Amino acid sequence: MDIAILDYCRADDDPARALVKALSRVPDLGPAEAGDLILTSRQPMHPNGMAIITGQSVRLGYTWVNAGWTHAAIYTGIDYCMVEATPEHGVAESDLRDYLPDHLIRFRRLRGFSREQRRRIAERALSMVGDAQYNKLKLAACAYTGKKWDVWNLPFVRDGHICSSLFTRIVDELAETRHGLFRWTSDPPVPALLSRSTELVDVEIRWQR
Repeated sequence: MDIAILDYCRADDDPARALVKALSRVPDLGPAEAGDLILTSRQPMHPNGMAIITGQSVRLGYTWVNAGWTHAAIYTGIDYCMVEATPEHGVAESDLRDYLPDHLIRFRRLRGFSREQRRRIAERALSMVGDAQYNKLKLAACAYTGKKWDVWNLPFVRDGHICSSLFTRIVDELAETRHGLFRWTSDPPVPALLSRSTELVDVEIRWQR
């Protein structure tokens, strides 16, 4: 069985990065659990993805290893089913295999949350399927305005979802005594934040034969 992640640590003690390069096979999701975060990055990069990378790196100051992640989804724990927010479909169920073979894929898991608490994240995401409130202005704020919270906090930008804010909003709703992991961060809830955050750890995924 080939290892499907490149798990490495940088000399500056950044968290380990787990990359799954999707080739012709599918990942073995046995180690994955409901409520895990999925990060993806299209290869080669789409122009919209390049705009997000630019926003995350140039305007928000993330290193490329974090800024290179352009999309986020929530794993449901059911086969290859995940919940994501997209401009085309709003909040919808999708199949992770649709991202093969031209995306990098990475699984991350919240620290300090029990399996039951993480399962509730997946359940909440599934309950939001059909919500068409994808906010393209929020995506534009990610790509073009960076840390300008005066823009991010305007009602017509704050409302609705982008892919990564769907995850952070659900986590903050269910965080209970943790008072919200992402609510008070100084950065907007973009995929690079979820890549860098030490509140999540990478999950080792291997290729199926």
